[in-house]
Amino acid sequence: MNSSLCEQMDNQKELSAFRDREKAERFLEDTRKLGFNVNLCRDITGKKGTVYKVFLLENKDVIADGSQAPIQYDTPLLKKPEEQQSSQGRITDSIFEKKRRIFHPFLSLTSMYTDNIYNINRTKKSDFITVISPGIWLSVPHSPKRPILIDTSARFPGGFIVESLKQEFFRRFQAYLSYQADIELFSRNRAENNTSHRIQGYLQYNMGSGISLSLQDKYFIVHDDRETGLSNTIDRYRSNILSAAFSYDTGRKTELRAEYTNLTVKYDSSDNRFRNRMDNAFSGTLFYKLQPKTALLVQYAYINISYDKDNTLNSREHHFFAGVRWDITAKTKGIVKAGYGIKDFKSQSQKSNLFILEANIEHRFSSRTSLNLKAWRKSNETDVRSMSYIVATGIDVSLLHKLTSKINGSVSLSYINQKYKGNSASDGEPEDRQDNYFRTGFGIQYEFRKWLTAEAGYLYSKRNSDQSSFDYTNNTVYIRLNSSL
Repeated sequence: MNSSLCEQMDNQKELSAFRDREKAERFLEDTRKLGFNVNLCRDITGKKGTVYKVFLLENKDVIADGSQAPIQYDTPLLKKPEEQQSSQGRITDSIFEKKRRIFHPFLSLTSMYTDNIYNINRTKKSDFITVISPGIWLSVPHSPKRPILIDTSARFPGGFIVESLKQEFFRRFQAYLSYQADIELFSRNRAENNTSHRIQGYLQYNMGSGISLSLQDKYFIVHDDRETGLSNTIDRYRSNILSAAFSYDTGRKTELRAEYTNLTVKYDSSDNRFRNRMDNAFSGTLFYKLQPKTALLVQYAYINISYDKDNTLNSREHHFFAGVRWDITAKTKGIVKAGYGIKDFKSQSQKSNLFILEANIEHRFSSRTSLNLKAWRKSNETDVRSMSYIVATGIDVSLLHKLTSKINGSVSLSYINQKYKGNSASDGEPEDRQDNYFRTGFGIQYEFRKWLTAEAGYLYSKRNSDQSSFDYTNNTVYIRLNSSL
């Protein structure tokens, strides 16, 4: 690699440019693994200093070191090499498949049986339920798979359960939008019929200068699980989570990230309108790289929680974290952070100080087996009028295994401990309450075609409470048919 090499590539296709050499070399390595002939050069003529550029070479047989490049035709990102040439023999933007399908309609049909539809301890009622889930998603530029967005929950201040793992795209620009409806039809208890709606969008733009901008929004019209809080009826609500993030990689040892999140929650029932609120969250994170793909972090987050009706629940939260983020190989990546949290109520003398934790880890044991783990300990907003807040501790583990080229299996396990906290009790409720949730399940999926899969599975859930009237167990079996274009 030399500074003059970029000048010799005027007739080649530039894929991307970086201020950081390590990032450029990583992009180069990943692109070569896809089977394409690329090379890296250094441009020192720009006003911004040294810029490292990655070019796609027209000679598709030999890579920079003289070895043969393995050509793979099944990559979702790039076309086959013979399709890269225009009629004049020059490489064009068709390499990014601008003409590929960006709209993907889908439909899922689920039939399930549950032995406890209301999640109660006594006088259980069973039912057969059919769920029809039509939807559509689009991705610009084209992507053959839906991106995985981080889990959210209206009960968590700010809306996010754990921090998402860093997403890196080959392209500088990526946009995603989806809509899905879930139409629940009960065979016996038809009064429980319900329709939920989910709209999600994501936008990210990566600049060659090390700056990355992202915007994410989720709008849901959904309902809580039955027997949440004190209710065994369906509690519908609307929530919207808008998140905007800015990150800057200095190209040396440090990376800065700032994020703003706005969450609104609105319940339909008058019994739950005391839970209506708006959260505004701000966070700043400093990463220090120990190695190119491993960094220490320190983070501060401030969350202002404002309720529409019950001002006694208004609070401010301060989170102080330290941790580590890694993306060492294709096999493992994650983020783990722990620290100190303060929840300060504005109109009460009540104040909570607690140990807080977030972990989000993905690990591949092999090309067939992968493990996802999420863990957390933080405060939650209350769902019981007599309580002020909840201290929630949880862990969620899922194991995925590819049995054959067409058969996939999965096993999941989760445990959540919820400690209710409050100054006083009303309506005969205790001042404190503790619930333990256990959930497990397994499933198997068969792929008939790329666009058609079938799956079947079993789910078990149990709640143990120090108030025995809130105990319950639930057994559910299901079969599902998925189709997507």
